[in-house]
Amino acid sequence: MSQTVLITGASRGIGAACAELAARQGWDVVVNYQHNAQAAQQVVQAVQAHGRQAWAMQADVASEPDLLRLFADIDQRCTPLRGPINNAGWWIALSGRRDELAAPGAHDAHQRVGHHGVRARGAAPHEHTPRWPRRQHC
Repeated sequence: MSQTVLITGASRGIGAACAELAARQGWDVVVNYQHNAQAAQQVVQAVQAHGRQAWAMQADVASEPDLLRLFADIDQRCTPLRGPINNAGWWIALSGRRDELAAPGAHDAHQRVGHHGVRARGAAPHEHTPRWPRRQHC
């Protein structure tokens, strides 16, 4: 039986690299993206080039309705989901200088990062927990 992994933020960068690595290791991949469908489709093609199945699925994982829709789509379209790789999130480019950390807007950006994680962690567990055994490691 095929094993499927959900990789959030998989349309580029580390997420795309994780998707290709998962495919090389025999996993089917749900390529989650928020905005760039074309980039996500390129990752899907890269996964398929390794002989694995892949699906590009749009969702903002910081949005509970989007997350619920994502899991419903996975249930309808994919092989059984065995685990997530949570790669999506906001990134803040700061050099670490104290004046930048105290600059106007820096706290707001930090709050967005924190709220993203809270929303994703708050919505996701009750959706994905029943989908894979607790003692399985992927």
